[in-house]
Amino acid sequence: MTVDATITTLLCVLMIECFMLALVVMTIWKISAKGEFVPFFGGVFVYLAFTLCVKGIIDMLVALAASNSTAIEGLLFRGTTNNPTAFYAVGSVVLTVALETLGRFLGYRCVHKTRTDRRTAVSFGLGFGAAEAIVTVGLTALMYFSYAVSINEGGGLDALLATLTGSDADALRQVGDELAALTAADCVWMIVERAARLVAQVALAVMVFASVHDAEQRNLLWIGAGVQLVCLLPLTFYQIGGAVPQMAAEITLIAGAAALAVLAWRAYHQLPAPKTYEGRTRYL
Repeated sequence: MTVDATITTLLCVLMIECFMLALVVMTIWKISAKGEFVPFFGGVFVYLAFTLCVKGIIDMLVALAASNSTAIEGLLFRGTTNNPTAFYAVGSVVLTVALETLGRFLGYRCVHKTRTDRRTAVSFGLGFGAAEAIVTVGLTALMYFSYAVSINEGGGLDALLATLTGSDADALRQVGDELAALTAADCVWMIVERAARLVAQVALAVMVFASVHDAEQRNLLWIGAGVQLVCLLPLTFYQIGGAVPQMAAEITLIAGAAALAVLAWRAYHQLPAPKTYEGRTRYL
């Protein structure tokens, strides 16, 4: 078995998008609007600290508690669909949204408390989105692309399996099965989804920034979290068992990202415009 050239190419595009899209946009933002790179790296730090580290610790503790106590599971699942997979998946999404919102808020209150320029929000959001893309999809896309190239250049999956034994062979066989099940449509949807998620992350960053620095826009903190939750839940149900069609889940995400972008655009332009300088004359 070899991997279709179209799938390999699309995996390469997805990998490059995850690693480079936010950085390219940040570079354009830096050149065109004089946005700073410091908040960009602040967004990366906040994502890793809250969504990756803190959420990882909480997930581990919850899983450990549930595995050691059937009574806890009975209490948690009583009155629900009694589906632990669905329960934990939904809980994980809620926790992710809560921690990301908290991270953005504390990022502006603590990490970048002296930066009140509205351009900070865009840079921060691009950094946040860059970290999310690399951690959640980029590394996996890199692994799949590497395996696909190795399989094609090594004469096929069976030829490579013949050179391996034990756990290495099992791991390669599993990846091979996943690559064989992957379709061009799946890859295209993932590419579109990553772009939509980056738009959503920047928009959410702007909305939280506006809620922190403008008393009249404080409700944007909760509005953004609510829209983000609505966007992610259909994807979660699709991923854990196909309860929601893929197209419906992806369209919901795209529509939600567009709605967030509109809200963020309005919020951004209600904030004070940054001061610019030309020669010795100051313009507001």
